[in-house]
Amino acid sequence: MSVACFVTPHWSAIPTADAVRTWLKADGPVIEGWPSPAPLEIADTRLEGWARQAARLSALPRLIASADLAASFARAAPLPHGSVVIGAMLADRCAMAKGKLTAGGIAAIGLSHNRSPWRALLTGVTDDDLDELTTHARDERCRLAWLDALGAGGTAVVRLDQRLRLWLAKLEAACASRRKSSHLRPLVLLAGAGPSLTVARAAKALGLSRQATTRLIAEACKAHLLREITQGNAFRRYVIAA
Repeated sequence: MSVACFVTPHWSAIPTADAVRTWLKADGPVIEGWPSPAPLEIADTRLEGWARQAARLSALPRLIASADLAASFARAAPLPHGSVVIGAMLADRCAMAKGKLTAGGIAAIGLSHNRSPWRALLTGVTDDDLDELTTHARDERCRLAWLDALGAGGTAVVRLDQRLRLWLAKLEAACASRRKSSHLRPLVLLAGAGPSLTVARAAKALGLSRQATTRLIAEACKAHLLREITQGNAFRRYVIAA
């Protein structure tokens, strides 16, 4: 399940079952090149049970509560697929309490960066020799992994922002010597809109022939604005070289 299928939740307090249900069933943004998600099946009994547990977390510090929120949603598994992802999105949003800052990515990036065995930690099953196997110890390990992930994810996002700013400066320099009618800028910005760019998609969006689009993509790659990610396969795809 991709987090790109969902709009950012608009709450900053612990969400109720109705709020989560409304969010999950809302129509997300249509992203060209991505398949439309199938309607979600929600186990209402599990969702209601999770919400009752979550309501008690409001007494905890926000960052600690977010760790428990993510873990409890994954364990309750109100969705047949993606409960771990959605739990992280819910918790990340509550942890940050900023409407436009994150849609669940900060902690997810950090967990990936730290190679944290989040799924194993949720169940208390890891490959480590643990001195304590109680539920309390399991929850403490989850909290520590979550807090470490928020720090690592925040650092990764700042570094990504720096890379994107350098890439945009490189784009400005490449476009400075071109005619205003050049399609280079809209081409690379289209690639930046994600998830990846093909000649066919770019040609259709820009109203160019495939031959002209192929030449333009080659120029963008030569200028290190785009890079190919398909190793020369028949249907080549490109992303920004940030």
